[in-house]
Amino acid sequence: MYYLNKGLKNKSLGKVLAGAFAVMCIGGSFGGGNMFQVNQAVQLFESMTGGTESFLYGYRWAFGLIMAILVGIVIIGGIKSIAKVTDKIVPFMVIIYVGASLFVLIAKFDMIGWAFNEIIQGAFAPVGIVGGAVGVMIQGFRRAAFSNEAGVGSASIAHSAVRTKYPASEGLVALLEPFIDTVVVCTMTALVLIITGNVDPGNAGLNDADAILLTSRSFWFCH
Repeated sequence: MYYLNKGLKNKSLGKVLAGAFAVMCIGGSFGGGNMFQVNQAVQLFESMTGGTESFLYGYRWAFGLIMAILVGIVIIGGIKSIAKVTDKIVPFMVIIYVGASLFVLIAKFDMIGWAFNEIIQGAFAPVGIVGGAVGVMIQGFRRAAFSNEAGVGSASIAHSAVRTKYPASEGLVALLEPFIDTVVVCTMTALVLIITGNVDPGNAGLNDADAILLTSRSFWFCH
């Protein structure tokens, strides 16, 4: 919002766009960020602890309340507090997920070529082409929003708080993040889903919240 306001300071449009961005960012954080993410987390946690027999069944609101309190404590501490927490959690999270994906891919190394072939055939099949042409805008925006922070628009706020002698270097970091997140990690996830047989036409109707259980099951195929 500061870029818009100061970059277009000679035009009233800058302030309007800056205000609109700030309001929409808050709305996106509550709806697309917090609500959606915690809903996926509680579904996965409930499934891992017994599903309908879980002690959490019927009390998802309690899980959400605990998460809200923990996140609130971090946020109240300001940008330094957020940086300290994410600095410890994010690397651990990435190592666990990427490590699990690599474990599956290495265990089924002989199927990687076949999986890529399935992806290519599906992308260029008549159904895939028509579906892509019709839903490219809607699905494209949705995937961009949930695969990395750049899609939500809040990434620029985090990068603007960084202290660096060379702003261009931070720009390169900002460019690298979506590539790693969307191209590398999402491709690894797709390969795991295909190799473990958890992708079929019957799964096309799954909503975004239930899809987290599909992904989770994929990592248990070797169990």
